[in-house]
Amino acid sequence: PSFAYSSPEAMAPLGEAQVGSFSDAFSLGCLMLDSLMRLRGSQRSLEEYLGIGPNSTPRSLIVAHNEGKYQSAVYSVEMNDHCRQLLLGLLSVPISSRIGMSMVLTSPVFHQTEVMALRTIDALGSKDPAEAATFLKAFRPSLSSYPTYLKRN
Repeated sequence: PSFAYSSPEAMAPLGEAQVGSFSDAFSLGCLMLDSLMRLRGSQRSLEEYLGIGPNSTPRSLIVAHNEGKYQSAVYSVEMNDHCRQLLLGLLSVPISSRIGMSMVLTSPVFHQTEVMALRTIDALGSKDPAEAATFLKAFRPSLSSYPTYLKRN
């Protein structure tokens, strides 16, 4: 595993900072950002963007945090505003500014998945009927959790 996904507090000398769920939120932001960079065809991984290599030290990662390289990486990738705000919140260096995992789950970014699922349903008419039936049977239990406005549209 890459330590480029480690939060600033996880890289601090032992006993200087407390590591907790907010550290996990930072790591989630790193994973999401690296995935987006690769999906959008970036020529560099997050590690390469940050200048972190196999011989890097925790100190070089702390420098990347302090120089705002993570936030800069967020702006280097094409994404919608909801996604950008989520990533900036997850990758905030001061823990007091970092969003928590509960806010991640309520982010509009993840509600967009529901829209994609509904679009898939719209396209089922062109699919094999057996395939469509299998999808709909598996999908039906989760439909009750969708917001009413999505079900109507």
